[in-house]
Amino acid sequence: RSVYKMIPTWITLAVIGCIVIGCLFWGDLRSKRQLQALLQTRPPRSDQEFYKTFFSGSPYSVELVTKIRSIFKEYIDIDLSQLEPDDDLSKDFRAIWELDSMADVEIIKSLEDAFSLRISDIEASETRTFRDVVALIHRKTEQGAAANP
Repeated sequence: RSVYKMIPTWITLAVIGCIVIGCLFWGDLRSKRQLQALLQTRPPRSDQEFYKTFFSGSPYSVELVTKIRSIFKEYIDIDLSQLEPDDDLSKDFRAIWELDSMADVEIIKSLEDAFSLRISDIEASETRTFRDVVALIHRKTEQGAAANP
């Protein structure tokens, strides 16, 4: 008899389950370490410090930037206080999406709901940085306000 036929099915499934969970855990750990390495020299910033440092003097309101940042925090399972607005989320910081492959979709949906607007797939794919997201939402809310005086 084959050795495999002597192993009960539940043991085989348990081993496969452990392997899958282990791979997910180590993948998350690797992604978190990669992000920590990228962020380690940066100071954490509160919403007010973030706005003052990166958006002061811009056409974007503190409320807009803070609201968008809070939506990111809701769906991304890492401390975003060290993330800067020009970090490319499609390159070095793509590890954020590796932690939750649906986070980007959930963020887009939440932005649409929060600001009562629609974001096309093309617009979503062209936004690579937090600053891009802020500019897109600002532009779309301004266009919506102009269309509905």
